[in-house]
Amino acid sequence: MRLVRLTLAATAFAFGYLAVMMFLPFVLLQRGAPTWLPGLTLTTAALLAPAGAYSARRLLTGCPRTLLLAAGTGVLGGLALLMAGTHDVLLTASAYVAWAMAGGALLGHWPAMAADNAPEADRPRWFAFLGLSWGVAQPAVPGTAGLFAGLAGGAATAALLAGGVAFLAVPVLLATAGKPSISAVNRRETHSQA
Repeated sequence: MRLVRLTLAATAFAFGYLAVMMFLPFVLLQRGAPTWLPGLTLTTAALLAPAGAYSARRLLTGCPRTLLLAAGTGVLGGLALLMAGTHDVLLTASAYVAWAMAGGALLGHWPAMAADNAPEADRPRWFAFLGLSWGVAQPAVPGTAGLFAGLAGGAATAALLAGGVAFLAVPVLLATAGKPSISAVNRRETHSQA
């Protein structure tokens, strides 16, 4: 059951991540940005994200992975909602660069979370199941954006709003996933000793 809950959290993360990535250029253009700004914003974010991930890794060494993912997705959710709510082009672009730097620091923690929690013999199955989260989220984002476009003032804004809400759901989903049971820990220890 823990695997299912972690996968739900990972799916919410993937949904939020893809919603922002897929629709940011449209948001900028809908808000009157020059046609070159989405490309510049994406390039700047791509160049700075590794530095952000490296800095975060150094600063947050020793932080429990669940806490890191919960707090980090809270930040991502806040930035996504800021991008959805503001009509200022430069603020949207700046928030995206900050979002990309924070998001880059979190991406590798999902497979590591699976490795931390899965019994060693079941890890390939956990990785495969957890990987489904991106496959489920990818087609869901455009459909959700289209469904709520009328309410949000456009599909791009709807995608960012839905992405922000999905990110904010991750800490709740992680909290309900709980810690591995004592029997799971004992099985892992017994298996590693064999």
